[in-house]
Amino acid sequence: MKIQVQLPLDFSAHDGVEPQPRHTARVVDLGVEREARQRRRMARAYADIAESVRHLTESSRRGATTLSRGK
Repeated sequence: MKIQVQLPLDFSAHDGVEPQPRHTARVVDLGVEREARQRRRMARAYADIAESVRHLTESSRRGATTLSRGK
C-alpha cells in the first residue's frame, strides 16, 4: 500500500517571497516501513539473547550455581 504525503510549506509573509516547499512530497511504502521496523525489533531481540548467552557462559566459567539477574 502506498500513501502520498504532502509536507507543509515554509512561508514567510513579511519578505514578500513566494512560499517554498521545505521538503518535496514523497511516497511512503508502508510495507517497506513495516518490514524495517520488524528487522530492527528482531535485531534487538537477537542482541538481548546474545547478551543472555554471554552472561550464562561467563557465569558457568566462574562456577556459579545460581543465575543472578541484572548484575
